Amino acid sequence: MTPYDRWLNEDVTYIITDQERQAFTDTNAAFPFVDWTYRFIDGVGSNVKVEFVDRTRSGEFHLFIDLKNFGVLGPRYQELMH
Repeated sequence: MTPYDRWLNEDVTYIITDQERQAFTDTNAAFPFVDWTYRFIDGVGSNVKVEFVDRTRSGEFHLFIDLKNFGVLGPRYQELMH
């Protein structure tokens, strides 16, 4: 059993939905990922979605930041790209 399989089947089995589990096991997905939604983060806002990606498929998920959609940088990034 790989660390990824152990993580999916033992560590998070009770805290992820069937839909999230399917996203992890979907062979069409580029990399396994999980999205966490926080109701409120002080200084950030409400319903904040945070994505973690396992780019090595080793069971090690790391925070993924899409600079195009990242808070204050988002509008500035889009402005620079046009």
